[in-house]
Amino acid sequence: FLADQPQFEIANHAFWHPHLLEKDDERIVRELKRTQAIIKKVTGRRPKYFRPPFGEVDERLATLASKAGLVTVQYDIASGDPDPGLSAKRIARSVVEEAKGGSIVVLHMNKNGVRTAEALPAIIWGLREKGFELVTVGEMLKTADTGTRRRGDKETSQG
Repeated sequence: FLADQPQFEIANHAFWHPHLLEKDDERIVRELKRTQAIIKKVTGRRPKYFRPPFGEVDERLATLASKAGLVTVQYDIASGDPDPGLSAKRIARSVVEEAKGGSIVVLHMNKNGVRTAEALPAIIWGLREKGFELVTVGEMLKTADTGTRRRGDKETSQG
C-alpha cells in the first residue's frame, strides 16, 4: 500500500472534488472533515496538507483548511496523468522538462492516474539525472522553515 511508504504523503483533496470557491463555509468544512476521517480510517494516518481541487484557492478556503488543521499546498506542475490520450513517455518528458527547484508535481495514485505507475520510473530517473533530490512536501517545508538547502537549489517533490 503506497500510504505505508515514507516517501509518499497523502494530502486531503476534498471528498467530492468540487469547485470549493463556489461552496459555502459549511460545505467546505464537511468536505475536509469527511476526507480526513476516511483517509485516517484507510491509512491510519491523518493528512497534514490540503491540495485544493483544480488548484483553486483563495484566502477564505486556506483559512478554513487551516482551522481544520491543514496546510494548503499548491502545485506548479500538473502531470496530465488523468488524460488517457497521453502516453507514459509524454507525461514523464513533460514533468522532467518543467521541473525546477521547489517544484511540486501532481500525480494521481487512484484510478485517475491512467499511466502514472508506468511514467513514474522515467520521471524519477529524469529528475535525478537533472540533479534533483526528490523529497516529500513535508520535508521541503521543513527545509524552507530552517533555511537549510539540499544539493544546492535543486529540489523537487512528488506526492
